[in-house]
Amino acid sequence: MGPCCRWMAGDREAHCEIAKRFAEVIAKLYVPLAGGTPWPQTNQKPADDLLAKTEPCEAIRFTDVFYSGISSGRDSGRADRTELGPTCQYQDGFATATVQIVTGTGGLAQLPKRAGAQLKESSFGTLPGRTEQTADACLLSVQFGNGQVLQLEFKPKNQRDYPATCQLAQVVMASAMTSHIPVGS
Repeated sequence: MGPCCRWMAGDREAHCEIAKRFAEVIAKLYVPLAGGTPWPQTNQKPADDLLAKTEPCEAIRFTDVFYSGISSGRDSGRADRTELGPTCQYQDGFATATVQIVTGTGGLAQLPKRAGAQLKESSFGTLPGRTEQTADACLLSVQFGNGQVLQLEFKPKNQRDYPATCQLAQVVMASAMTSHIPVGS
């Protein structure tokens, strides 16, 4: 018996079976099979203007970078700024993750490509994306509906971790993006 059913009075097994059937019906109705079409009212991305009203340390939080192995702790993001916009950096003995919000609205096309990087144009969920892999770092860029771009550069400190840089960047970005998708209507 699962922990969800322990508090119920009456026939717990019957209650649990009803709860299980209900969950299955909901899942079959609203969750598509792999590659299927989601229910039209299901939000699939963060708000188009999220980056216009969010700081980099809020767009990607310390809890998001924790999934990549960076355990820098709460309030560890160091805010700064470049010519492209505000930044936030998380760092520990394993790696450095730098978040950048590109405040211009020209999208990925406005961003210079890194010299010597392996470039891959793709999508991140339903949003346009670009990955730039260098020997020791990965820069993942995701374009929002208003043309602003959220970038994450992930750079491990140990050479043995270099091959996984883009995978780790994607894990961090997925965690962050998921936390900003509005639930309900």
